[in-house]
Amino acid sequence: MCMPKTGRALLQLPPATAATIEKLGADLAVARLRRKESLKTWAQRMGISVPTLRRLEAGDQRVYIGIVATALWLIQRYSELGTIAAPEHDRGAIEMDVRAAIELGRTRTPLIEHATMTLARRAGTTVAETQVIPLAAANALAIRRFDRQPGRRIHSISAGTAIRAATASGAEPEMAYPELARILRRVGIAQDGINQRDARELFRRMVFNILIDNTDDHEKKHALLVVNPSGNGRLKLAPAYDVLPTNSGQGYQEFICGASGRDSTLENAISQCDAFGLLPKEAAAEVATVIKVVNTWQEHFAQAGVTEQDIESLAERIDGEELLAQRTGFDQAGIQSATTKRKRTSPFRRS
Repeated sequence: MCMPKTGRALLQLPPATAATIEKLGADLAVARLRRKESLKTWAQRMGISVPTLRRLEAGDQRVYIGIVATALWLIQRYSELGTIAAPEHDRGAIEMDVRAAIELGRTRTPLIEHATMTLARRAGTTVAETQVIPLAAANALAIRRFDRQPGRRIHSISAGTAIRAATASGAEPEMAYPELARILRRVGIAQDGINQRDARELFRRMVFNILIDNTDDHEKKHALLVVNPSGNGRLKLAPAYDVLPTNSGQGYQEFICGASGRDSTLENAISQCDAFGLLPKEAAAEVATVIKVVNTWQEHFAQAGVTEQDIESLAERIDGEELLAQRTGFDQAGIQSATTKRKRTSPFRRS
């Protein structure tokens, strides 16, 4: 007679797994006894029979996982079920990813990205939390998702989606930092000036990307969190992610920065500072703050474990003539008057 598939699976259960299930049952029994609960009352609270509870505590492998989850819920340990198979703890899969990265020659990228993200945080940018995971052959980088909270998902949209939605029908959307800042100021969270702070932070993010040679800053590299989507659906700037030098030295960003389009210059970044709600002198102060942090990038990268060889390679761009001259030659005091403003397509459109 053919045995059901579930029966075969239980018979073929590895000894170590069976022992773990038995220990879990025993631990659950201890937790019940420490709470001075009888089998009868505990079973009633779980909505199961006493015999089923006995089987659970005896480590019976046939007890449904839902019952196990309920038992964990009663002792306030159910949340740990959600982390057992979490991707960041799946070392086997991580090792496979690293082996694939080795074949592609990308094993050094995790440390560089971690160093850049943490440097951006020092420059006043909210970034996704990162953690370096040392492995046998190299390193991996775990990045905490900002669109998740325990038990729920936070709706988020890309900058491109937000800009297209805000663009008048028939008009060409302008994929630009200033345009995104206008949206944040207009549709962001006005309470406590959060929208203004978001716009100012976006300005710092733009300046940091320019100076650290992160030119791959296209519309999908910026996200907005939708707060209360069933209500008024206000927007909040999401933490920065995927921030690292492209080491290209191409001299232009993927996202428009100012009056000179995509040019990777501080002058261009400041040219439409009014879109971010900043006066020229305020924008200059923000730039000076970011410059001070970026000037420490080599030391910061070394402390993060980036190799000397990689630092020397990145320095060819970050400390190259074009970018270094902008940091050393920036004249904060000389920026006193408003710069060229963006042309408005309609007299009714507010900045």
